[in-house]
Amino acid sequence: MPPITGLNRSLLLSFPAPSAFMSIDQQIEDDLKVIPETKERIDGCLQFAWHVAYEPAHADTSEKDAQNRRKYLRALLSEFVSIEDSAKIDYRSLGHKPPNGIQSLPDPRLHAVRLLRHANVHLSASVLSRDIRPAMLNTPKGPEPFDFTLFTVDSIEASVRTTDAATRYLESDLKPMIEWLEAEQQEWGIQNVVVRATEVYARILLRGIGHA
Repeated sequence: MPPITGLNRSLLLSFPAPSAFMSIDQQIEDDLKVIPETKERIDGCLQFAWHVAYEPAHADTSEKDAQNRRKYLRALLSEFVSIEDSAKIDYRSLGHKPPNGIQSLPDPRLHAVRLLRHANVHLSASVLSRDIRPAMLNTPKGPEPFDFTLFTVDSIEASVRTTDAATRYLESDLKPMIEWLEAEQQEWGIQNVVVRATEVYARILLRGIGHA
């Protein structure tokens, strides 16, 4: 197969921090009602992302607990990629030509998340690590500091590079995508990377039918 080209590496920008709730932009959420199959997949992404990150009051901070979350990460990534198929159904029902799949889009962030899905579904599951970073929560009483727990994928470069899908990318694109993915997950966790990528993809799909 020919190499995947046309990526715009200037789009390898950092995503915003997560909100207090696992959510995407409210306007996008509202507009998704016109593409219900896609909305269902995106709702699934948010639910699985919540399971990846959820920390109860008396959280189990063991390594075993972190690894138990891998099944939710696999489900999250699979649901993300399934948006490609659901969008075709929705576009067809609205009388539109099928939308471009992720591999035809210029945003390399979407490609990076898709590659991580290949690594987790077709190869061994990623090993997750738990970390803590200070953050601020806006409350009615003003900003309050708290410890934000994030989960990151170990050896993310090795995981991505061993996929067959990775061989279709030029090294000049693949290397920056992997570096971005590694740096981005260190900010607010791997689940925020996938949720924000889902938001980007949803906006593109809505724009294709005259929304957003």
